[in-house]
Amino acid sequence: MAVAGIWAAEKYNIPIIFDMAEDYCSMLQEIWKNGKFKGLNLLVRNPYFARLVEKYAIRKFQHIFVVIEEARELLKKKGIRGEAITILSNTPTYYDVNRISSNMPTDIAFIKKRYSVIYTGGITKDRGLSIVVDAMPRIIKEIKDFLFVVIGKGYESENIIKSINEKGLKDYTLWLGWVEHKNMYEYIASCKIGLIPHHVNDHINTTIPNKIFDYMMCGVPVLSSDAIPMRRILEEEKCGKVFRNGSANDLADTVILMNKYPENYGINGINAIKHKYNWELDEIKLIDVISTFENKREYNYKCVI
Repeated sequence: MAVAGIWAAEKYNIPIIFDMAEDYCSMLQEIWKNGKFKGLNLLVRNPYFARLVEKYAIRKFQHIFVVIEEARELLKKKGIRGEAITILSNTPTYYDVNRISSNMPTDIAFIKKRYSVIYTGGITKDRGLSIVVDAMPRIIKEIKDFLFVVIGKGYESENIIKSINEKGLKDYTLWLGWVEHKNMYEYIASCKIGLIPHHVNDHINTTIPNKIFDYMMCGVPVLSSDAIPMRRILEEEKCGKVFRNGSANDLADTVILMNKYPENYGINGINAIKHKYNWELDEIKLIDVISTFENKREYNYKCVI
């Protein structure tokens, strides 16, 4: 699609801006490792072919939007000028912040009675939910009222549920499945910790999951694997902790520690959303970039060194 856009822009001599949601090539590489591609996807989602397309396309854009600082650094290493890259994260709006209401679903009262830790999002191998399940026996020895709340769906759901049942952890799990994003905030706000147990790889190290901002916005401490962007944000904003990638024991120890010694992580997260990570600020950057192109008559430049 980027190539088609480039050709159209060149034909009509208009600027083209690329919204790079994530390092797509690295994402495809990770999916291939899990063997989830068959048939036509061997061509249209082949990571090696995608890198060739990226090499051609990335030098044709006048400006590029990325979601995180680490993605900007990746592009700079590929020869893109820093001033041609703008960070626009998947941040919430103040409207979202004020949308947490008192009209709670029936499950909320049950969640509030327990020491509830929530995960929201896709349920695939790379999301690391198996690590959470492996950590749970150790956690419940120390936190008797522990509850793992899961919101989301994905091809790995059946395997995770099977593992939960085999380990006798059903009474410590609330599997809610798919919930509309607008309805998730009440669930998140009722929990003690928001989890991001993603396996660390090149893809995760150059993107940021939306859920980190959802957790922060709801005033919930964040516990994440030690991917570079997550570690940086949590340490800068003092809104959570990280555990060692792939270590169920370290995850369990960190949950137990956060239970014993609660900090102001939730309040700090809310403040970070109010003052830094919100769409009202990102929207200004978006409009500024577009306005720059609207005010120019010639678009004969590229964003490459």
